[in-house]
Amino acid sequence: MKLLPLQLAVVFSALCSVALHAADSVEDSKQWFRDAAAKMEAKQFAEAVPLLEKVRVVVPNDGSVEWNLGLAYTETARHEEALACWETMQKLEPGNWQATAKVVQALQALGRNEARDRAIEQVRAEQKAGSDPRLARAPWFCRQKVKVDDFK
Repeated sequence: MKLLPLQLAVVFSALCSVALHAADSVEDSKQWFRDAAAKMEAKQFAEAVPLLEKVRVVVPNDGSVEWNLGLAYTETARHEEALACWETMQKLEPGNWQATAKVVQALQALGRNEARDRAIEQVRAEQKAGSDPRLARAPWFCRQKVKVDDFK
């Protein structure tokens, strides 16, 4: 199919518009991330969540976005969503024992003890593999305590 000059100009204009919008979104996402970080520093985790979710749309598969969103979800007792963030982190950064430790934490909060125990074994295997000197030297790892609604 041959495009006429006018059609070509319209297509080019549309592509430029999309490119400019994407650039604005990336710049916006940087500000949203900074705003979310400030909210988290102020312990306003619920306010940080929508900002980080917007960043994730613009910048998908970014470890720092997943990490911070997982923290915010954890602090707002959205453990299922936090678990999804930590599992995404595991895929993005295989062997990241800190992400695996967060999986342990989320599974504990959700009361999924068998899966939690498997994740603990995974952390221990990562420790034995020695890929991270900090974990290799540690005699044990510590899960953070999270506030969990009364188990029913």
